Amino acid sequence: MACVTDEVMTMVARNFVLSETQDQLVRALVASGRYHNVSEARLAGLWLLEQEEMKYLRIQQSRVDGIGSAERGELAEGGRADAIRRAFARRFATP
Repeated sequence: MACVTDEVMTMVARNFVLSETQDQLVRALVASGRYHNVSEARLAGLWLLEQEEMKYLRIQQSRVDGIGSAERGELAEGGRADAIRRAFARRFATP
């Protein structure tokens, strides 16, 4: 994985094993020109994993925030349909 500090990139070597199916996919992506080499395809996969992890952490934090709001009694009045109507009204309100 790469570490960027002051415009200097440090690379750490890692060995990894692919299933036959994964290897065929990577080879096909490289052969198609989508990626220049296996390493570039692997880095693209790791970038996607990083994006998914950040999304997961945001969702987890939202969950914690929501539970905290509920524990403090800060829930919105009405049911789910009311909340949806209010959200749409706010979103489409004319300034």
